[in-house]
Amino acid sequence: MHWKDYEKLIQQLLAELASPLLSGWKVQDGTVLIKGASTFDHQVDVSLHNETSMVLIDAKCLGSPVGVNDVLVLSGRKLDVQAAHPQLKVSARLVSLMHPAAGAVSLANFFDVGIDVAESVHEYATWLGSHLSIVVPENREPSNATVTPLS
Repeated sequence: MHWKDYEKLIQQLLAELASPLLSGWKVQDGTVLIKGASTFDHQVDVSLHNETSMVLIDAKCLGSPVGVNDVLVLSGRKLDVQAAHPQLKVSARLVSLMHPAAGAVSLANFFDVGIDVAESVHEYATWLGSHLSIVVPENREPSNATVTPLS
């Protein structure tokens, strides 16, 4: 599957499957740019937000594991967006069909970026919809920096 088709499928499934489970959350696809404190407009594959939280999701469909650069780029986006929206708790997640490289896991732990490994887009949308309160906990820092195999 081409990476653009994969990202589009994730966006559609999150909107169609997860949204009914996400009462009070708004789902936006990658066509909506999110301005950071740097004034840079960030393109994020999928974003979810409500009055208190924002989740940035970067979908990877790679023939190789999620790498160090993937984590660093999403970490920078998260920091920039958080600085621009201090009233929100911003979290970030990478989702892929493959397990990440070891260096990517170390950086994800340091920068508090979640890495989710799903067998299918449908599985991920359903899992996210049922676990969003765990992904962005109320009144405490998220602990989403571990690799989460969904099955």
